[in-house]
Amino acid sequence: MAEMAVSFAIDKLLPLLIEEVKLLKGVHKEFAEIKDELESIQAFLKDADRRAAADADNTDEGVKIWVKQLREAAFRIEDIIDNYMMHVEQQPRNPGCAALLNNFSHLFKTLKQRHQIASGIQDIKSLVRGIKERSERYGFQRSLDQGSSNSRGSKNAKWHDPRVAALYIDEADVVGFEAPRKRLIDWMVKGRKERTVISVVGMGGQGKTTLAKTVLDNKDVIGHFDFVVWITVSQSYNVEGLLKDMLLKFYKQKGSNPPDSIYKMDRESLTNEVRNYLQQKRYVVVFDDVWNVHFWDDIEFVVIDNKNGSKILITTRNLDVVVSCKKSSFIEVLELQPLTQEQSLELFNKKAFKFDSGGCCPKELSGV
Repeated sequence: MAEMAVSFAIDKLLPLLIEEVKLLKGVHKEFAEIKDELESIQAFLKDADRRAAADADNTDEGVKIWVKQLREAAFRIEDIIDNYMMHVEQQPRNPGCAALLNNFSHLFKTLKQRHQIASGIQDIKSLVRGIKERSERYGFQRSLDQGSSNSRGSKNAKWHDPRVAALYIDEADVVGFEAPRKRLIDWMVKGRKERTVISVVGMGGQGKTTLAKTVLDNKDVIGHFDFVVWITVSQSYNVEGLLKDMLLKFYKQKGSNPPDSIYKMDRESLTNEVRNYLQQKRYVVVFDDVWNVHFWDDIEFVVIDNKNGSKILITTRNLDVVVSCKKSSFIEVLELQPLTQEQSLELFNKKAFKFDSGGCCPKELSGV
């Protein structure tokens, strides 16, 4: 009698299980599509932020809103991917007839969750489709692609990141940084034992990256720390990406190849790896060009306090980025001031006449 009841139940439930398999196959395919979409959006956002930083004053407000919507869509896709992966990991994998009823049980217990995932995927596809349609309707993509290059009079000009050049600038070409540089070096090597956030705050193009680089090149600073890691952050950043970048640079400094497992780690695993590497070391981690006022919330538990004088150096345009660090760390703030008229003239001469008159204004032009 019991066998007949079980057989009857299986006959009733088997079609449901078959339909479930079909549904999951469809979800798997759509999941792969939105995963590819996320990678494309992330690559686009990274490029868009570079362009926006290069020509912040000329970026159209509509374009800014559109990019913001894309970023929010990327966050939603990441959430859906996390939920989907968690659901896949919970799927029963036991073979055989004995596990069939367990599969049926799992089917009904997770019915709501599966439909939420499927619905979420459909919603995000509709959202991305709408964002793309607005892009085409108002020409946002075209505006972004042409914005910074048009301002230079060339539609096909390639954008140049000034921070790259700042990392390789000759110290002799630096003007007006003597006092700020000395203060930063003192904070670096003579500061407290507790981990301290040291910040350089100033307008775009004022030389924050250049100043930070000259400080880290100082022999007293080099000899004081076990190692220095430089991470460029910018407007759009991914925490997992920052952590991977840190680990890769750790291995590079050690002269060893990073394990392939780094590229498969989640945020928690990456955080633990970085923390383990920083243990018992006196270090400097530079986060260059930070825009997000919540950046410290993402990174504070990664950069551990060994009570040995480790430093976090942040360059930013926004003082609020640094103020947000006060809740869990000591901070030192250096706000860059504009160059004096004499310093501005000195810098101009060094740039304009570097290869003609040794960085000095020719006599025949001095009165102009």
